[in-house]
Amino acid sequence: MTAIEKEENPHFDDFLIEWSTKFHFLVGGYGSGKSYHITLKTILKLLFEK
Repeated sequence: MTAIEKEENPHFDDFLIEWSTKFHFLVGGYGSGKSYHITLKTILKLLFEK
């Protein structure tokens, strides 16, 4: 089985590293990666926090 690799959109870099904000408003068109980055941030949060 091969792993799927996807590059992150540099527009969402600050979103991925910002942990102090409770709410985020993501702006982007169709296919910009909003759902992908929300999922990635959720997984990162689960990995790094108890």
